[in-house]
Amino acid sequence: MVYTLKTPYRDGTTQVAFDPVDFNARLAALIPKPRVNLTRYHSVLAPNRCIKDQDIIDRILAHLESKEQNTPALPHLAPPTRAPPESLPLFAGKGAR
Repeated sequence: MVYTLKTPYRDGTTQVAFDPVDFNARLAALIPKPRVNLTRYHSVLAPNRCIKDQDIIDRILAHLESKEQNTPALPHLAPPTRAPPESLPLFAGKGAR
């Protein structure tokens, strides 16, 4: 089997030839094993994380909570008021010129 590449390799190769068995082996390697999650978690989010990681999470959450408490509340911003259409020159009336 001959596979034509979309873009050539650095050495100029534009096609790759495979034996049928070799091609099937490479294709089968791309298929995930059954009952295996495709999303892998590591570090703090991993299911088998260290107890130390929980301490780190607690410290991060405590820092965020203290930062939230120390942040002053934003003032309530009301939308700007608009003039009624009758007061605008364009809508003053048909006779007003």
